[in-house]
Amino acid sequence: MEEQVNLQEAAEIAADGEEGAEICIGDGSRLQLEPGAAIGLGELHPLPRLQTTVQEGEVRFEADKRSYEFVVPGCTLELVRLPTSFIVDVGGSTTHLMVEEGSVRCTLESGTLRLFTECDEVYLMPGEEPEVGNYCQPEETSTPTVSPTAEATATPTALITPTGTLTPTATQSPTPTETPPTDTPPPAPTAPPPTDTPPPPPTG
Repeated sequence: MEEQVNLQEAAEIAADGEEGAEICIGDGSRLQLEPGAAIGLGELHPLPRLQTTVQEGEVRFEADKRSYEFVVPGCTLELVRLPTSFIVDVGGSTTHLMVEEGSVRCTLESGTLRLFTECDEVYLMPGEEPEVGNYCQPEETSTPTVSPTAEATATPTALITPTGTLTPTATQSPTPTETPPTDTPPPAPTAPPPTDTPPPPPTG
């Protein structure tokens, strides 16, 4: 069936036994029914929410909105962390849930709340506690880190390394200094040289 359907009250959809079915919802969400799967759809009030009851078989759901509720034997599922993707397989009174992305909240028949997140594999039965395991390793969200090299690169080069070598532009001669006095006495004065003039005669 390839047509647009406006859901007014409730509807039941059973997938072909050989090819299955895919339902694309107006907000971009998708329901993929494996061959032989059967679901019931109903609109919840007062909030515009779509309730899906998985009656039989395997259903895969992808959504970016929280306006959905899934009813399976022993549990009612609501979307918590988006985007959300999970697989529900109902066989009789046993539900097999595999959370591929995001997280879902399960309200048990007893009223107990359980949270199932990415890579959780859950087996549910009415009146019993869920059996929870892991079928994969969740992808870690990487956060950007700044390495010391990157920080040094981001710092202005002028602040890390000198831009040139400073050289003197003129050579300054040293200031002359006075010679300190010494204890050596100065040389004695010399006698005047002799002259050829005779001494004066004695007087009597």
